[in-house]
Amino acid sequence: EDEKEDEEDKAAKEKVENEKKERDAEAEEERRKEKEAIKKREEEEAEKKRKEEAAQDKKEEKKAKKDDDKEKKSEKEEKSKKDDAKKDSKKEKERAKKKDTKRKRSDSSDSGSASEDSSGDKRRKKSRDTRKTKERERRRKSSSESTPRSRSRNKKGGRKRQ
Repeated sequence: EDEKEDEEDKAAKEKVENEKKERDAEAEEERRKEKEAIKKREEEEAEKKRKEEAAQDKKEEKKAKKDDDKEKKSEKEEKSKKDDAKKDSKKEKERAKKKDTKRKRSDSSDSGSASEDSSGDKRRKKSRDTRKTKERERRRKSSSESTPRSRSRNKKGGRKRQ
């Protein structure tokens, strides 16, 4: 009887131990699954975060490029304005210079004409007259070519007949 009880006790202990091992194994499996789920969630969150950062970087890059383009455009406009101002001032200086030389020429030709006429040197008078007519023609031609209409006429090959 004692042996029978011992065997029953032993069998009961084994049964309890087996049940405990089974519960431990199930608990271990449950913990492993939870860890895997947590790890998977963390990886998904990290991937999502990376994608968001990449999208943000792309947005910022696009904005920076747009700003650079705007800056380049404004610099270009500023430069063209400066160039135009330089050209205008240069043209103005040239006009003033031409007016000044024209005035000086007319002053000098007025004062010198009487003495040259009275001197009687025909050759000098003739060369001066031809020079003046050539200058006059050159001035007339250059001033007529400066208008946009005459420039287009010159390109087309002469004056239009009406």
